[in-house]
Amino acid sequence: MMEESQWVYSFVQSGRCRDTEWLPQGSKLPSSCLICGGWSAYSEDESCRFQDFRLLRHTSTGVLELAGFDEGSIQPAASLYPKVFEKNPQEVEIRELQSLIAKALEPVLVEELDVLELYSPCVVFKYLEKEFVACDLCNTSILFGSFFCSICAQEMCIYCYKEAKHLQEDEEYVSTQAYVKCAHDMHACSRIQRAELQAILQSVREVPAWDQPQKPPTAFMTECQLDAERYGSIPLLHLTHKEPFLHLWQIPLPLSVEPVQGATYDRYSPDNLDMLHGTKEIRATKYYRRSHNDSGRSKSKAMSVRQFLQICSSARLKTDHVVRIEELPQNKTLAESWPLEYPHFLIMAPFASHTSPIGFYNLASHYAINQYDRSAHKPDLGPKVQLSASIRKTGSLTLRMNIASTFYVLAHLDKSPNSWPSWLVFRREDTVPLRKFLNNKFPCAESDIIHGRQYYISDTDLVHLRDRGVRPYSITQKPGWSILIPAGCPHQVQTEGIVVHIVNQFVDCYSIPAGMQLTAEWRQYGERDTVQMKWLLWHAWHSLAQLASTMKSVVDVEAREATSTRKSRKNAKRRQTVGARDVKALNTHKASIAQGKMTEQEYAQSHVYHCPHLACLGSRRPFTGSSVFDHLSSRHKVHLGVPDRLMLLEKPQAEWQSAFITIMAKQRFYSDYAGPQAVPM
Repeated sequence: MMEESQWVYSFVQSGRCRDTEWLPQGSKLPSSCLICGGWSAYSEDESCRFQDFRLLRHTSTGVLELAGFDEGSIQPAASLYPKVFEKNPQEVEIRELQSLIAKALEPVLVEELDVLELYSPCVVFKYLEKEFVACDLCNTSILFGSFFCSICAQEMCIYCYKEAKHLQEDEEYVSTQAYVKCAHDMHACSRIQRAELQAILQSVREVPAWDQPQKPPTAFMTECQLDAERYGSIPLLHLTHKEPFLHLWQIPLPLSVEPVQGATYDRYSPDNLDMLHGTKEIRATKYYRRSHNDSGRSKSKAMSVRQFLQICSSARLKTDHVVRIEELPQNKTLAESWPLEYPHFLIMAPFASHTSPIGFYNLASHYAINQYDRSAHKPDLGPKVQLSASIRKTGSLTLRMNIASTFYVLAHLDKSPNSWPSWLVFRREDTVPLRKFLNNKFPCAESDIIHGRQYYISDTDLVHLRDRGVRPYSITQKPGWSILIPAGCPHQVQTEGIVVHIVNQFVDCYSIPAGMQLTAEWRQYGERDTVQMKWLLWHAWHSLAQLASTMKSVVDVEAREATSTRKSRKNAKRRQTVGARDVKALNTHKASIAQGKMTEQEYAQSHVYHCPHLACLGSRRPFTGSSVFDHLSSRHKVHLGVPDRLMLLEKPQAEWQSAFITIMAKQRFYSDYAGPQAVPM
């Protein structure tokens, strides 16, 4: 340790570890983060983990040493919560959803708070990153608390850190696991202050339990449930069956729903996809197996949509091959890549309040949007387009299980009714015996037998599974039908020909317990946490709190108006006029000038605007901010768009009138501005 007098200065690392332009001449970093260090598991496009966070100390000998971490260099981005949903929520619906979310969110917050209290005051605080943050060991998304290495910036979740500390004494394990080698230099980290977390936890605990009695099931609900248990048939519902849907979905049972009236499915035919998106680059998968006992093999290849559709033709596709595109568009949401298709999909969603991306009961619709990066952190759960092609009826969608609930809409099928897709959906409780059976059949599986998505259940396998008490649900899907599959239910489908499915994942209030359980299971297998259940609960809680606060303020205003007098309402309306706001703002700026906070010139250049309309020529009435545009709209009935407003605000006051006349001429209002300054069209 060097003496205090030997330290010259300390500074924040302002660049990436592998860049040297920002380093003082002759200096060398003590270590690089795993991103800049070229670890094979990470991409160089990811952000440097030490940039704008690590404090370096420059000694008199020219050696850089770690001086700590800057906890205030990165400013947090404001969260924008959605205000528009598929339906306007009622107060009772908000309270119901708040109660269900509070029950699942409370243990998560307690766990985060325990870490803060255990390692306080040594916890390093950092603002939330703009990128998805996950544990480097198990790929589980990190909410707030974590542990990171000050040497290589590896980051562990709470669970992996406890396991690493427990296994650190095992020398053989430490020598084979690079993550555990850093456990001796790990620092506790949090992205939220302790006081803020305690306040939110207290508000969660104050939410009363939802104990509204449920209605008894009708004869139709009982019949659907009995048929599913006896014969394994999936109930078929109409969009008007809202109460049967809620009853059967809570059991949970997979459901099939008739086509939505007004939905257009021709837009997703291969010809239209070729015409509209044929040049888009995608990654397709070819799957093939030699026999029913073969585990199957897959190859992935980059190509365009048009090339994929050409391969789907029967002349180029072998009988034992299946080609498919798991998701289209890839690496982007459908709303961003195909904005014209997105409104049509919203119409397709059955029971939209639960399944739609803007449904109120879908927790994914409550996810906040980062103010500076609208796609930051938000999981892409869909909608997506899936394409598959095969010569004979064989498995096109391998056996899989999702953390979130999923629905599949059959948008296109180019074969006869005999080739309609056949679905197999297993119960949640059958996952253990199903996994055990497949592990015995394929003992050399490289990944988890279900999460690896490489295997099919054949007819022979079904016979052996029935002997073990495993009986899946089955249904044949017709064009336009939707298949709803609860979270945690393994499922697969067999198709023939070219088949197009529209797929969307959703997390409604009935899927929360299964989603939390599956998140812990996926952590054991190292699968990437794409749903981010903890973050969904966190954002849904704040979104509902905002909706409840807005609804309460509206109720309070209505109550005040009901008890107010005519004179008080008139005075309140007068205080809300544009002129009253201008006078108030003008007095505020004059007070700032009197206090010396700004000069007269700064005030005249930055805060005062005059109406550019010819009817107000010569008037020196001052306006502040956007109030001049409110004046134009209310007084002169002139409505300017955002680009025109920004263009005016960038110009000095002396050029406002000529710029305004130019805008009016472009909007074909020049006839009202005949004069020497009018701009002809």
